[in-house]
Amino acid sequence: MSIPGILYQGLGTLLYERFALPPVAALHQAAALLLAERLPPRTRVVDIGCGPGELLVRLGALRDDLDLIGIDPVRRAIARSRRRVRAAGVRARLVREGVDGLVHAVGRFGCAVAIGSIKHWPDPAAGLLAVAGAMAPGGKLYIWELDPGGAARMEDVNGTYAQVSRRVLAQCLLPSSLPRVAMRDLIVGAGLVVEDEGVVAGMPFYWFIARHG
Repeated sequence: MSIPGILYQGLGTLLYERFALPPVAALHQAAALLLAERLPPRTRVVDIGCGPGELLVRLGALRDDLDLIGIDPVRRAIARSRRRVRAAGVRARLVREGVDGLVHAVGRFGCAVAIGSIKHWPDPAAGLLAVAGAMAPGGKLYIWELDPGGAARMEDVNGTYAQVSRRVLAQCLLPSSLPRVAMRDLIVGAGLVVEDEGVVAGMPFYWFIARHG
């Protein structure tokens, strides 16, 4: 198994929380604030590759009317996410499932979010087709993904283990990530319409907002 894969499996979930998640906590908060501002009332939101539930906890604290669902194929990640949302008093359903089983696991939804997870999908093209197929008409897909060309944008990657975290990002995760142009092609190939895109200042991420129909 590759180093990126190890980070998301078994005890690797703890390594991810220690070294990869804290430096980009601000990104999760920014994503939660954006979604809280834009989503209509009672939208069903699916966090694909939810990991330890960082986005679910932050978004649920801002909008308690949303129907939050987190999916992840890693058992330990789902268990950790379940404990965290319960401790935070957030209502969220957690499902151990990959993106390929999305429609069967959660049904239709109005919003899907993927923060740093698409590069780990077995087949990103098929995964995005599955997302598009399960999304309600007019639904939105929000993507934040590591940018292979973004190694210079790390000034906001900080925290107790900043040096180690930057090394993990630069040497383990960035090389396995999809270039922004390739991601755009996959989104369009899934029949989704790109509404907006850009890069995250101070962090090695790009982002997309895409619409169904």
